[in-house]
Amino acid sequence: MADVFEVANALADLIDAQIRPLAGTLYTISAPLDAAAFGQQTVPAVTTMAGTPTLKEIMNRLEAGKAMIGVEYDETYASAPQYLTTDFFDQTSPPIPVLTVSVAGAVATIGGSIQVGDVLGVTQGALGAGYAVTAADTLLTVAINLATAANAAGILAGASGATVTLASNQVATFNIGTTYTRMSEVWRRRKPFYVTLHAANVYDRSFIGKIIEATLAPATRITMPDKSVATILYASDGFDSVDFDEQQRDMAYIRRTRTLVDFLTTQTVSATQIVATGDTITVGAPTNTAPTVQQL
Repeated sequence: MADVFEVANALADLIDAQIRPLAGTLYTISAPLDAAAFGQQTVPAVTTMAGTPTLKEIMNRLEAGKAMIGVEYDETYASAPQYLTTDFFDQTSPPIPVLTVSVAGAVATIGGSIQVGDVLGVTQGALGAGYAVTAADTLLTVAINLATAANAAGILAGASGATVTLASNQVATFNIGTTYTRMSEVWRRRKPFYVTLHAANVYDRSFIGKIIEATLAPATRITMPDKSVATILYASDGFDSVDFDEQQRDMAYIRRTRTLVDFLTTQTVSATQIVATGDTITVGAPTNTAPTVQQL
């Protein structure tokens, strides 16, 4: 699930990916304050982090001619909308199983190849059993483990090689499916975040600040660690970039940009999807004796 720190971290990564490669390159000062500043200046190294940097961290970097960016949640914004939801969506599309089963009479032959997460099941009336494939399996062990699970569930079955044989003349169904992670959306929130830049001079503040704005403005979507997608609403509700010049005497040139982000709180569960079935009918008198399950 996504929380405010993960959103701040995603925003920090987004900004850092644009600014970090520029360190050491030159930019042109378009509006110099004095003749000595005319020309070009080197882009400083910039540290971008989620959270609020300490004053010591900021000053150490500024004294070294570097810059610092902190991305933090604005907890004073109490009116942000948040609401519960019962929408469901998949984190990923279910993988396609590569296991196969072909049925002839009372015998089911297992084929295909081994893929972790594939599931083979058998149902007979109200009874049912299944087996999930592991990395250590072969087609032979899948048949043995399915027959063992079927017997434990009351379905008389045996295994020999890669085949499973049923003992009854009742209709039975073999199912092939796959397991995957399904994600449900349980809470959607809109929260504001500050992107605060501390630069060593007014020119670095202007240049780096423009990159921050250019990064956030078109980036309407960011992917969170749980694979949900958060939406950036840059400069929404009148939010924009503001320069703070009170600390210039301490050689700290600050620009703060505020943006809104819609993000989700999610819950993940394991799910199984059946993608193929096959029926079998045993011809002849029913028997109460299970076929032999081959042992390795």
